Amino acid sequence: MDGDGPVVVYLRRMNMKLRQLIIGAVTGLLLAASAQSFGQLTDLQSSQDGRGILNFRTRSSNTNVSRAAVNLRRDGYAEISIRLGANETFSGRWRNDGNRRCRIDIDEVGRDDARGTGWVEHDGRGNFTRIELEGTVGSTRFTFTFTAGRDHGGHGPEINSTRNGRGSLSYRTRSSNNNVNRLTVWLRQNNEFEIRPVGNQDIFRGRWWSDGRNVIRLDIDRVSGDSATGTGTVNLDGRGSFDRVLLNGRVGDTRFELDFTSRDDGSGNDTWDREEIRFLEEAKKAVRKKFSRPTDFEWAKESVGKVIFGQRTVTGEVRARGGDNPGYYKFRVVLGAGTKEVKSVTLDRQ
Repeated sequence: MDGDGPVVVYLRRMNMKLRQLIIGAVTGLLLAASAQSFGQLTDLQSSQDGRGILNFRTRSSNTNVSRAAVNLRRDGYAEISIRLGANETFSGRWRNDGNRRCRIDIDEVGRDDARGTGWVEHDGRGNFTRIELEGTVGSTRFTFTFTAGRDHGGHGPEINSTRNGRGSLSYRTRSSNNNVNRLTVWLRQNNEFEIRPVGNQDIFRGRWWSDGRNVIRLDIDRVSGDSATGTGTVNLDGRGSFDRVLLNGRVGDTRFELDFTSRDDGSGNDTWDREEIRFLEEAKKAVRKKFSRPTDFEWAKESVGKVIFGQRTVTGEVRARGGDNPGYYKFRVVLGAGTKEVKSVTLDRQ
């Protein structure tokens, strides 16, 4: 060693530095692979069929749950919703906690203050596999457990139908609504769907499941080529086609809503009352103003009444998500028959 010349010493030092660089690179790769193998999430949006039980101590029996949704956002916000069997939403904060497990700290159930904890397990491929939550709302104790099932097929017939009708597609960042006069609905056997307004470039995609004899529920995950989050319903007509489609959600920070009712009399003629949809749109605007932003809305069972004493009444149901007052409501909006001026808005929380 002492007899080595300066060139040999220099090469030996270079080899040592090279070995250190290689070891550092390999260590970085191993740490990255380790983090991935341990399922460290940045976000998660997943809806799953399965089996679960919701219990509030003040209620006489358990409630069976057959579908649930998990939304874990990048900013740490957590929302766990029951989609079939009950109408409850648990919200709070989340963080990674071990191998493919996330800890949940609950601070709200619906719009009520709550205290609780739990966890969500996931498969590392974008789906959750298990939920366990417990806590209190006031003095009432609650527990919710749910295990996702793997079988998503066999929930209803495949439908590929195009109908004439009347509707609108709106985006919050756009200045006006797009009229929709023809709509295609494709519900595949593998529980994926495509909904396409004919003549419009937008295609809504995601997964569907049956919620009763003639009602289809939708989870939207893409609009054309962009990632999206949203929900919707398709009301079937019992003859291999559909009567009504409602979609709403977000693409990034942009809110979208599609509302379409088929009114094909069998000859291909459009029999829609255009005044009805104008009154309906004005009524929805009036209801939205009662909620803070950002709030997402799911509309159902809307009805526009006849003219009585110079007024028309619009009624229906709405589910508000997010904002200051989430929950289910029945609404009643009275408008002037000629001016469409809003006379009154009544909301009854369910």
